[in-house]
Amino acid sequence: MSPAYPFPDKAGIEPSLKDLLEDQTMGALLAYDRISVADVLKVVADWREAHCLNNLSLSSAA
Repeated sequence: MSPAYPFPDKAGIEPSLKDLLEDQTMGALLAYDRISVADVLKVVADWREAHCLNNLSLSSAA
């Protein structure tokens, strides 16, 4: 975990998703809501697949 987490000394610097998912408090919150880290990673992967430009076909980019 980065030394600035959870309160960075510069505005606009957030912890990485990896740091958040390794955090014990986040783990407790996920467990309370019956959500696994794998569930979170699946949602992120699905969002990236649906929204990232590098997944556009060449025909739609022309």
